[in-house]
Amino acid sequence: MSLTTPYAPQTPEKVKTSKGKRAVPKNMKPGEFLKFDWPDEQQWELVAATPVLRPSPDFRHQILLGRLLHEWIKWCDISQDYGAIASMGLLLEQAESVLCPDLMIFAKSDLKAHKPGPLNLLPKVVVEVLSRESATLDHGPKRDIYAFIGVPEYWIVDPVSGALTVYTNPKDGEFTQLPADTSGFVRSPLMVRRLRVLALIAFLILFFSIGIKVAAPNDVLLYLYPVSAAAMLLAVLVDAQAALGVALVLAFTTGFFAHDSFEGISFALAGGAIAALSLGRIERLQAFLWSGTYVAIANTAVIAAFHIIARDFDWASWGEALVIALANGALSGLIALGSLFVMGKLFGITTPLELLDLSRPTHPLLQKLLIEAPGTYHHSLIVGHLAEQAAHRIGADALLVRVGAYYHDVGKTYSSPSFVENQLDGVNVHDTLTPHASASIVINHVQHGLALAKKYGLPERLREFIPQHHGTTLAAYFHRMATKANSDRPIDEKDFRYPGPKPQSRETAILMLADGVEATTRAERPATPEQIRATIDRIVNERLRDGQLDESDLTLRDLQQIKVAFFGVLQGLFHPRVKYPEAPPEKVDSEQ
Repeated sequence: MSLTTPYAPQTPEKVKTSKGKRAVPKNMKPGEFLKFDWPDEQQWELVAATPVLRPSPDFRHQILLGRLLHEWIKWCDISQDYGAIASMGLLLEQAESVLCPDLMIFAKSDLKAHKPGPLNLLPKVVVEVLSRESATLDHGPKRDIYAFIGVPEYWIVDPVSGALTVYTNPKDGEFTQLPADTSGFVRSPLMVRRLRVLALIAFLILFFSIGIKVAAPNDVLLYLYPVSAAAMLLAVLVDAQAALGVALVLAFTTGFFAHDSFEGISFALAGGAIAALSLGRIERLQAFLWSGTYVAIANTAVIAAFHIIARDFDWASWGEALVIALANGALSGLIALGSLFVMGKLFGITTPLELLDLSRPTHPLLQKLLIEAPGTYHHSLIVGHLAEQAAHRIGADALLVRVGAYYHDVGKTYSSPSFVENQLDGVNVHDTLTPHASASIVINHVQHGLALAKKYGLPERLREFIPQHHGTTLAAYFHRMATKANSDRPIDEKDFRYPGPKPQSRETAILMLADGVEATTRAERPATPEQIRATIDRIVNERLRDGQLDESDLTLRDLQQIKVAFFGVLQGLFHPRVKYPEAPPEKVDSEQ
């Protein structure tokens, strides 16, 4: 990589080392930089092969950095998927740089897999606190370096004005700067979903706590109050961990308003825990019925246990308690089911029931795909099956990835004959087009798909599958054709790459792999299990080497499990068939 540094820092020509004064080379390789005997009291960076002395941070810089670090650590603790690291060297060999950002956010899975030595991982977020001396570097060469290596988000914070600049979506070595919203704030894409989840959790705790306080003076109302509905909602909309946490909070809230009643705490906690564990990524409405039944059984068990401990064998009292326990379970299930859609819309979270509705073959957009691009429609069904099985294998959201697969190629309806699966008459329109024109048509199906998704009101989480299933991959065939036809001049690879972004979740990454594997196996028609395995390995390794999976949080173990799932499905599709001999023609009696 070659990056010029327009900023000329006041870098000393010599530095004091343990072996006396040494001249500072004007250009260095990252390995040379790391081995150089730099003074302990100074902090140096290598910016595009140029050694640069970092300015000493002032008081405001350190105060702001401390606050930022505190907030990010709190967020990382809540998310449980990320970790924060402050003021540590980051080795970027491909950019000939060794930088020391003020703050970096990494995926915990990357940190666990990191081996001892220089930190050479790709951060999810890089934060720099601005100073007068570093402003040109932070907004110039460093920004270009982070865009070049594909850092998803780069923050620059000004301690004087309080301004926050967020760069995101690196493409072709350039960032997109996020605009401020109507309130004047810039929203981090990484935080948006987490903030929605936190808002939902806070709302449910507040809402149900108020209900508990109102019901507390009356024992019958308190035990009838469907507090387990909160855990049911969170189990479906977020995950079981969040649901269990809220169930615990509401159980102690019940005990507090019920004057430290251990029975009240146990009743609320048992029902909430069962609700959290019995629901998850539901695909049928009856799941709420079963969850309500389990809650009712748990409630009954708690009440029975406390009656036995108290030696209360008044059968009338037992009957009343049993009715209340059963009614509580039924109410919890009904309220959770009734409010699921409202909560999802209110907090911008796609619900399983919404996904199930969108998976109907009669959905207008799927009908459009079936009629106008039938080959693409059937390709999408097979990709959905592949992706669903892979998601089950690694514990990802199988329903989300299956429905995402149904819609990922809807943009092909704009020019369906341009795609091989729809060329039913054998005529290839690309035979009469230049490679650049062909690549433009093929790549533009992403933008057409996004336009259709918006027109038909697809939720945001489904729209993400449309651009991310290709990431920034190369339309390799047309690129090779262009290179062959223009051997006398270089071809700009950017013209043949998809716009991205790269997959940002495990689900979109699974779809990228399933899409590539299905298309390749359909074209090559592997005849043996070994050929199927070789095709799967090749596609997965190509995406891995191209850096398409860097931002998806997939682990190497996940990839192995995904390949196993793909093989199981494709082996069923391409298994050899026995060719039976034709039956001999029947002899006809001449007399007849």
